[in-house]
Amino acid sequence: APVVCAFGTLAGNAFERVTVTSPSAPVGQYAVSATASTTAFDGFAANDSDVATVTVASVAGEGTSDLPRELTLSSPRPNPSRGAVALRWGLPAAGPVDVRVYDLLGREVARVTDGEPGEAGWHEARWDARSLASGVYVVRLQVGDEARTRRITVLR
Repeated sequence: APVVCAFGTLAGNAFERVTVTSPSAPVGQYAVSATASTTAFDGFAANDSDVATVTVASVAGEGTSDLPRELTLSSPRPNPSRGAVALRWGLPAAGPVDVRVYDLLGREVARVTDGEPGEAGWHEARWDARSLASGVYVVRLQVGDEARTRRITVLR
């Protein structure tokens, strides 16, 4: 059965990550019943039941592939940004990876990767946007003849 990573609240308390076994749970939001059981330091047990709202962030398991089906460039995070930016991309097959940032006049302002070989799968790089003026920029991922672009706003 797939393993689902989720984020949400239970009995008024936030939880960051929960592992749930489910035969089928696509990415999305769900209401689920849950019971939390804890044992206090004095040996008494406490049970708490509630309906939790969870957001399924990812699904992985037997028969699934972590490889992207097509060349993918995720939205830069955070956006807008005042400093470090996380850039994430997925390669369905290995190839030379070129990630560059351009201003709206088409001038290259940063070279994140420069044709380095990339394995098939998901990749992430940090890019420091602090040296740029406020404005909108374009992040361009190119692998072979394929390219993807995303916009990012830089604030000062």
